[in-house]
Amino acid sequence: MASAFAIHMLHPTIHMLKRPCGARIPNVALGYHAALGFSDALGLGTLIENVSPVVLSACAVLLAIAQLPANGVGVLLNAGYCVMVCRKCTEDESEHDMTHELPSVDEYLERIGIEQPKAPTAEFLDELIDAHQHAVPFDNLDVYAKGLTPSLEVADLFDKMVRRKRGGYCFELNGLFGALLRALGYEVQPVMARVTLRPIPHPLISHRANIVTIDGKRYLADVGFGGPMPNFAPLVEDGATRTEGGHTFTLHERDAYWWEVGYRGSKEEERIVLRVCTMPVGEEDFIPLSFFQANNPESVFKLNRMANIKTADGAYDLRNNTYTEFHGAEKTVTEIAEADIPALLKEKFGIVL
Repeated sequence: MASAFAIHMLHPTIHMLKRPCGARIPNVALGYHAALGFSDALGLGTLIENVSPVVLSACAVLLAIAQLPANGVGVLLNAGYCVMVCRKCTEDESEHDMTHELPSVDEYLERIGIEQPKAPTAEFLDELIDAHQHAVPFDNLDVYAKGLTPSLEVADLFDKMVRRKRGGYCFELNGLFGALLRALGYEVQPVMARVTLRPIPHPLISHRANIVTIDGKRYLADVGFGGPMPNFAPLVEDGATRTEGGHTFTLHERDAYWWEVGYRGSKEEERIVLRVCTMPVGEEDFIPLSFFQANNPESVFKLNRMANIKTADGAYDLRNNTYTEFHGAEKTVTEIAEADIPALLKEKFGIVL
């Protein structure tokens, strides 16, 4: 238990080390957020922001190794992956800079059923989010069924989800959606989050979303959450509440950086489904996070088949072999034989592996 606790304290940091070429390299699962999570757990509050990331990184590694050798090694391997990605930076600096340019706005909009771009307003942002959730499924099938580590390069994501009409998980969906929003003129900041659907005291940061700023107001834009997610962009303001289709979402400010997303269905009490950190991070910070989720044998994405897509009056959801259709407040649950899974994915989610 203590070992699992230790690994849950480790989170990617916003502090960046410099490569010889001058580009930034993320401290993987180390640094500020490791200390931040540990201080939260002890009730000490947020640590000061200018503590040396090198010192914090060393402490985080020692904590992981001392409490759980296996997971400690996993963290080091995860960190090593990011260093490995950048080993040749002195040979070819441009090779390691993530490309954020979208190949085609028009193709993307056509994929989600929107005829033409509009001014970057809050109303159009809501329209984009709703259309995206109805057209592009959440799924982890490349990780679960194929054992792949998804590329987070925009060109690769575009080819997969727009041209090949596949889905993806949060690092893919919200990464590509962020690129679309920037191309449409929105101010976009990627953010990390903890999923709190399961009763884990300190869940690992495993989710990526976007904060969009419009006329000085911040909105949470998320098209990549497999759980209950708003089909609009909630205002990031303490107590801000909005109900659509019987689903109510409320934002709660936890401290200077952390916000909780509360969800309440028509027949249930509010529960916190996400904790979002609004501290700025870079697109490159999600490479190690995604790598860990795609390769850790205990990752929920490695252990469970998932697919989810919104429909006109509800949603379709596949979890392993359990298929659920939501229609308003009603739902039907069916167990699907393994041989019938490919046909179901194609018919209900538009997914062909």
